[in-house]
Amino acid sequence: MILQIILSHCRVTTMHSSNRVIFIETTKDFRELILGKISEISCSDKMDPCSVGVQLQATNECHKTYYTRHTGFKTKEDISSFDLLLLQLRTGMTLSEKDTICFHHAKIYIERFEDLQKSCCDPFNMHRKLSKKNLRAIDLHDATFLTAKFGRQFVPGWKLCPKCMQVINGSVDVEAEERQRRRLDSDGRTAKALKSLQFANPGRQTEFTPETSKREKRRLQTKNPSFNSDRQVIPAKSKVYDSQGLLLYSGMDLCDCLDEDCLGCFYACPKCGSNKCGTECRCDRKWLYEQIEIEGGEIIRNKHVGKGLHAAEMNSTVCSQTKNIQTATKNS
Repeated sequence: MILQIILSHCRVTTMHSSNRVIFIETTKDFRELILGKISEISCSDKMDPCSVGVQLQATNECHKTYYTRHTGFKTKEDISSFDLLLLQLRTGMTLSEKDTICFHHAKIYIERFEDLQKSCCDPFNMHRKLSKKNLRAIDLHDATFLTAKFGRQFVPGWKLCPKCMQVINGSVDVEAEERQRRRLDSDGRTAKALKSLQFANPGRQTEFTPETSKREKRRLQTKNPSFNSDRQVIPAKSKVYDSQGLLLYSGMDLCDCLDEDCLGCFYACPKCGSNKCGTECRCDRKWLYEQIEIEGGEIIRNKHVGKGLHAAEMNSTVCSQTKNIQTATKNS
């Protein structure tokens, strides 16, 4: 923009084609014009962040001009009810009367959200790498139906590859695919582990088991804090959630509020961005909430406690205590 201003207010006096040197002579008010434009740009940089940027912890993205030439705010009155619903599903935030959204965030979460999805959303956690070919976008009706059918959240504007579409249409068993993928991963890890064991036998050192070591037992006992409440803790490095924050035994995307129909009622997780993570991120988490107490004293118990665990894990020590989850983070 500054270059355009310079060219429109300058006169070329000398031009040498061999070394491409151009000497220009500015007009009388050129300096005042440039200073005014710089002041205008600086003012736009000092604008307050919008409510959506604050909610998503992305205030540095507010008022950018990648997809819009203008800067400013929109309120709830400026957005249709359909777009408000899309914004809620895509950000986990319900816009109130006092909330605002900047033009940049309105573009990327309402108007151009679908265009900006360049790869499959991989809702079943099947892909080893990003799938970018032959993608099909899902609309609000599709997202509502698929969320109810598979028990995991689908967002309008996400895109699905042909393989995920086969799973949705019932021609491929997602559980069989997942078992096959895990078997291949396990075979690869086994081969790598066997290769690393090609060394001389160290003797009795290989018989050491931390579970039977007195010092290790004391360390595990002192490491069990009292504030880790309402959790079912499974020792021996057993995970309850996978790297995507889904329950390993069922693949369910369960919110930490324990409501199976909830689409996410917490602030966006700073680690994974999900609105279903409570005090800690669910990705690769080794514990789950056993129960929560909401306002009014009502206790909601987790129906999935103890399901899908191996026999060795079931026989391990389970630590359960009491803690309240504040529901003030829910967006009504």
